[in-house]
Amino acid sequence: MMKPGLGQITNYLASQPQLKIKDPEAVGRIFIGAIIHYSMVQENLGGKELIPLERDRLVNSLVDLIIPPAELQD
Repeated sequence: MMKPGLGQITNYLASQPQLKIKDPEAVGRIFIGAIIHYSMVQENLGGKELIPLERDRLVNSLVDLIIPPAELQD
């Protein structure tokens, strides 16, 4: 189940040289791992009540880690 998604995100990241990602597979695993962790905590471990976090906030922050603001890019 994980392999196709990991392959797709790895291939996408590898095909974007402007991102200057040294290890697209590792970054893909970090991205997917953060989303899985978020889902498990929010949906299965009571995170919605105990430590709520909006989905879009997490995803936007992950994207910001991969694609820095234009003023920080070379």
